[in-house]
Amino acid sequence: MIPASGVRFEPPVPGRARIDRPRLLERLRDRFARVVTVVVTPAGMGKTTLLAQALEAGRGGESEMDFWLTCAPDDAAPSSLAEGLCGAMGIAPAR
Repeated sequence: MIPASGVRFEPPVPGRARIDRPRLLERLRDRFARVVTVVVTPAGMGKTTLLAQALEAGRGGESEMDFWLTCAPDDAAPSSLAEGLCGAMGIAPAR
């Protein structure tokens, strides 16, 4: 099931009991100086929380923008993923 569009394009709200990872957040601050930033670790290790914290810490810059897309099983199809990415950025997908 695909989540509601508002949920799909908004990072989760960090819970009360969260672990701050200053070293990893510092590395993510440089994400705009790179073409691609990839976060890889097994399930349950806090990738979503870390990325949500990075977005929360990085809000406010006009020239540096973050977009959030919570992927769904349908996003295995490139057309669905492209449509979701366009939605996250607020642009109409090419038809």
